[in-house]
Amino acid sequence: YWCGHYGSVEGSNFTNNTANYGGAIYWSGTYGNITDSRFINNNATDGGAVFLTKCVHENDIKITVDGSYFEQNTASRDGGAINWNDGSNVKVTSSQFANNTANRGGALFINGTNGLIKTANFTANEAIHGGAVYLNNEGLTLTESNFTENAAIQGGAIYVGAEKDIIANSSFNNNNATYNL
Repeated sequence: YWCGHYGSVEGSNFTNNTANYGGAIYWSGTYGNITDSRFINNNATDGGAVFLTKCVHENDIKITVDGSYFEQNTASRDGGAINWNDGSNVKVTSSQFANNTANRGGALFINGTNGLIKTANFTANEAIHGGAVYLNNEGLTLTESNFTENAAIQGGAIYVGAEKDIIANSSFNNNNATYNL
């Protein structure tokens, strides 16, 4: 559990952890980095591996997740790998998400604003809504990322429940949504 400012997690491994929020990390604060770390088989109600939320006195989170690997993490509700619960300015770059599961957002559940997902790979993640990513707020830019064989009832790769999000220069291959109108 991290509550504060200017934190850093580097080159760490988190395996087989369980909690209500953030199976491996619950982060409430601003200005942080999670770099070159591995999250495998963690479990939580929200944020199977990581749960991000703002401090009571700040709206910005300003956390960067870079070069990290998330596999087989599970959330019974939102964000199989990461649940970005609220706040703004989170970046997820050069990270891999494989075989994560949740109700909403097999890999990522995003309820915050003004974020960036860049050069990320999403493979074989599953959810009811948003096999890989569930976008629930505005101002997110998702670019240069790959979505392969993710599955959901609605939004095989991405479920967008907001406005003013940008999805660009990304690749979508063999994702599956089973919902029929």
